[in-house]
Amino acid sequence: MKDETYIAPEDELAAWNAWKKICFIDGCPPEQREYLRRRVIYRVNEELQKYYPDEYWDDRISPDEMVIEFDLFLAYKDGVPSEPGTSKIPRHNFKQHKDFLWHKLSLSSDPPMQVLNGRILGPKGMITDMVRKLIKTYYQVSEERVPCGTNGKTVRRLIRTRSLQAPLQASEDANYKLEEHIASDQLPPDELLAQNIDDMRKALERLVATLTKEEKLVLLAKLLKVNASAPSLARAIGRSKSTACALSNQVQEKVQRWYQRNDDVPKLVTVEVHQAFCELLITSLQHDVSPEEQSFLREVQQIRTGTCC
Repeated sequence: MKDETYIAPEDELAAWNAWKKICFIDGCPPEQREYLRRRVIYRVNEELQKYYPDEYWDDRISPDEMVIEFDLFLAYKDGVPSEPGTSKIPRHNFKQHKDFLWHKLSLSSDPPMQVLNGRILGPKGMITDMVRKLIKTYYQVSEERVPCGTNGKTVRRLIRTRSLQAPLQASEDANYKLEEHIASDQLPPDELLAQNIDDMRKALERLVATLTKEEKLVLLAKLLKVNASAPSLARAIGRSKSTACALSNQVQEKVQRWYQRNDDVPKLVTVEVHQAFCELLITSLQHDVSPEEQSFLREVQQIRTGTCC
C-alpha cells in the first residue's frame, strides 16, 4: 500500500519546519498536523509489519501513541539529564538532534525533502530506531545478539517471547501447551502459588512504596492496558498526553531497575499476582484523591470487573 496523498515539496518542508520549531506534531497548524500524522503513522505501521507481518498493532499502540512516541524519541534522542524534575523541562530545550538534521540539510545539494525523508523516515532513517524502541516497550521481546553468516560476527535481533499458550510442535498431542510442559517439571500449581504469593505481595508492597502518586497512576494504567495517551489518565496526573506517555516509559524502566536490584524477589507472575499488584496500587491511591483521580480510579475498577463500556 502506498501513501498517495500528494503535497508539494515546499509545503512538506514548511510542515517539518513547523514541527522543528514547535517540537510536537499535534501542536502544528491543522493542515500541517494532518500531513505529519499521516506520514509518521504510515511509516511506523510499515516498519512494524516488517517485524511481525499481518500482526494487528492497534490494540497495543494507538495512532496517537505512535505520534507521541515519535516526538519524544526525536526530542530526547540525545538523552535527558537524570536530575529530578527534568520531565518538567520544556521539550523544545532538547533540539540537538533536530539542529543536526537541519545542519545536514543546509550542507546538501540534494532537494531538501529528499534529505529529510531519508534521515527521518527513510529505510535507514531514525524511524527504524524509534520502531525498535516501540516494539521493546509495547511487545514482549528481548534484544539479543545472534550469529550472522559463517564469519563469527553477530548482529542485534529482537526475539519475540514465546506464548505460553503456543502448541509444542514436536508433541504428538496438538493440545499440549508450553505452559503445561513447564509446569510438569515444577510443584503442583496450588502448592507453587501458595509458596510464592505471600512473598510476592510483600515484595510488591516495597515496590509500591517507592513510587510517586503519578507513577502509581500510570503503572496502574499500564497493568490494565489503558493507553498512556488516554484523556482520563492525563487528567488524573494533570499532565499532557505526551508527558503521560513519557512518564509511563520512565515508570516501566524504574520497575525493571527495581527488579534487577532485588533479584531475590519471586518471579512467578499469575492472575492472582496481577490482581494483588492492582489492588495495592489502588489502595495506596485512596488518600487525598482529586476528582480527576477518583474518576480514573472508577474507570479502572470498571475495567477490572468487566463492566466498562
